[in-house]
Amino acid sequence: MLIMKSSLISRAFAVALLATFLGGCSIVPQAKVDPTRTYILGVPAAPGVTPGPGARAQVNIRALTLAGYLQGVKTMLVRRGENEIVPQVYVRWAEPLDSGVARILRDSLIASGAAAGVDDRAGMGRDADCELSVWILACEGVQNPDGTHGVRFAADYEIRFRANPGKTVRRAFAAPSAVWDGKDFGQLAALLSVSVEKLAADIAAALK
Repeated sequence: MLIMKSSLISRAFAVALLATFLGGCSIVPQAKVDPTRTYILGVPAAPGVTPGPGARAQVNIRALTLAGYLQGVKTMLVRRGENEIVPQVYVRWAEPLDSGVARILRDSLIASGAAAGVDDRAGMGRDADCELSVWILACEGVQNPDGTHGVRFAADYEIRFRANPGKTVRRAFAAPSAVWDGKDFGQLAALLSVSVEKLAADIAAALK
């Protein structure tokens, strides 16, 4: 009789264990949330930006070249010290960086009245009054040694005036330092956008 009870208990335990196992197998794993965030420089302007008052020059962006460490990079970057660059794996640009810079330059130059039109397609501005070449040397967030954060944006540019072949303007540009909280990458994208707009203002002054 005791043996029979023991056998029944063993069977009941086995059935309970099997039910628990099968129940666990039926649980559908929760979908993982993608932590990746994407950002753009500035806000895309509506098609057909209206030239500002007094705009005359047609400008061709002959070349817009990124520094080697920025070329082909989709992630946003943070610089530590002078030589360490840290890619932010889950923080990406939604468009190629050079495309975003060219867009802001084009829209800003037209809206400011420095240019009546800007063609940023290489080789397409044969009738332009000015040829603009830009070299982006830095475009990233910065982690300072004291733990604070900021923004670094620097560029060189050259303007050639077709009506006066002997006139060429070459300048180096560094955006004023700006404070970034080190966490909000939307804020970093906005601060870098302002830096590009300041570059456009510098170029506009050289065109006039």
